[in-house]
Amino acid sequence: MKYDYFYFALFIIFSLKINAQKNDHKDLVGQGFYPVQSIKSEINYLGKNWIKLKEVSIDDINNDFTNTEDLKWLRSVSKENKAIFIGENHFNRNTQNLRNRILFTLNKYDYYPIIILEEPYPITAFANYFIRITDDKLANEFYENELRKMIPTKEEYDLLLHIRRWNKINPDKSISVGYEDVEKTQDELSRTINQIIIPYFQRLDPGYNVNWERVLTGSFDSLILSLNKALNKRRGIILSEIPFYYTSLYFYCN
Repeated sequence: MKYDYFYFALFIIFSLKINAQKNDHKDLVGQGFYPVQSIKSEINYLGKNWIKLKEVSIDDINNDFTNTEDLKWLRSVSKENKAIFIGENHFNRNTQNLRNRILFTLNKYDYYPIIILEEPYPITAFANYFIRITDDKLANEFYENELRKMIPTKEEYDLLLHIRRWNKINPDKSISVGYEDVEKTQDELSRTINQIIIPYFQRLDPGYNVNWERVLTGSFDSLILSLNKALNKRRGIILSEIPFYYTSLYFYCN
């Protein structure tokens, strides 16, 4: 099959060459082919009349959220919209820094109470619990013991620190974080099972357990059956009435 494509491509090339010998430039332009000379004037026009751009800082937001002067144009944007969508910003610190400054600039001029990130949903309750802890020592302990295993990059951790700091300074404009993706990898699935499902359902039934390695092979029926069995043993108990435990946030706080 790949040879057929190769010969077809050669046929097109030779056909174009023959047609180019038979046709003048006007005919070629009519067919959508533009000789270099014919677009020089257009290139010159674009060079003189192209969009004028102004460079913005690639620095992260500073501690007092004041390095946003180059984003003053967001004032009107913030007043005229209810939601702002920012393109792909994975794997690039500069774009993540810009995302951070945009978030706090928008909240400086108006109020955008939540930022949605493309990470697995189960992180949501843990992250929001973290940013709501007012005591720095307790927040650091929670991060080290629980959240570190969930947050994939330093840049994302920095964002949570910024939001936590912003919320302490601006309680009337508190920001939450949401995660809207699904678990796509075995690591993400095992995290949800081991750090959320098993600990929480052991609050309902101390003997609860599930073979998470079997679940990761695709046997989700075993997980569903085990959850149903645990719930039936404690039927009538509302999950939110169980004494507070942060993993339970996953089930009822959001």
